[in-house]
Amino acid sequence: MDVSPVYFVIFVLCCLFVPIIAIATENSGKRTGRMELAFWFFGRLFCMPTLILFVGAAAGQPAAAMKLALVYCTVMMFFVYRRFVRRARDAGMGKTIAYLTVVPFVSLIAIPILLFKKSAAPDHGRAGPVPPVPA
Repeated sequence: MDVSPVYFVIFVLCCLFVPIIAIATENSGKRTGRMELAFWFFGRLFCMPTLILFVGAAAGQPAAAMKLALVYCTVMMFFVYRRFVRRARDAGMGKTIAYLTVVPFVSLIAIPILLFKKSAAPDHGRAGPVPPVPA
């Protein structure tokens, strides 16, 4: 399959600037747990583009499927990197580790840290005693 140099440049720019913009603009104060981050990272960012490419190849339109997968990944990348910041906030770390997820090979260390580090909030995501019901 012949890939135009224009699509390659667009892909590289998307991989660099979309995550940086997403991380820099995330100031909502929200938190994301480990399971939610895993769902966004594996389910949204990896499984769907694979499905798009598979269906496109089966339909005989691999070039169109590749363009659709690129658009999908670009949009989802924005939301996944925002979840990285929220997860870092939940784990008691700053945005620095979220920025490290953009760097190739360094992300192979930073993403598992975000996926496996426990929450800094003592009650977040844990089943505690049931509060009494007011009478």
